[in-house]
Amino acid sequence: MKIIFGTILLLIFILTVGGIAFTYVFSVNNNINNMLKKKGFKNYKNYKKCVENKPIASSTPEDRNTKQDKYNNRYNYKIHKREEKRQVEEYLYYEMSKRRK
Repeated sequence: MKIIFGTILLLIFILTVGGIAFTYVFSVNNNINNMLKKKGFKNYKNYKKCVENKPIASSTPEDRNTKQDKYNNRYNYKIHKREEKRQVEEYLYYEMSKRRK
């Protein structure tokens, strides 16, 4: 009787610890997936593939040139947006001064 009662208690303990561990692992995995989705990745496999395919510092000169072009395009885009914003502000200022006269 003591052996049966002891094994039942042991099974209950093992199932409880296993359930808690499973819940913890599942919630951590879910949190990681949510974080990756916020950053624009579908899941961890997609994130890992993107990280592994990043160009490394010792890449070929062609890779470095394309990377530099990408940065130049981003910089030119920012300059273009700044210029566009300035033109809109000048137009609005012109319209406001026209109304005042």
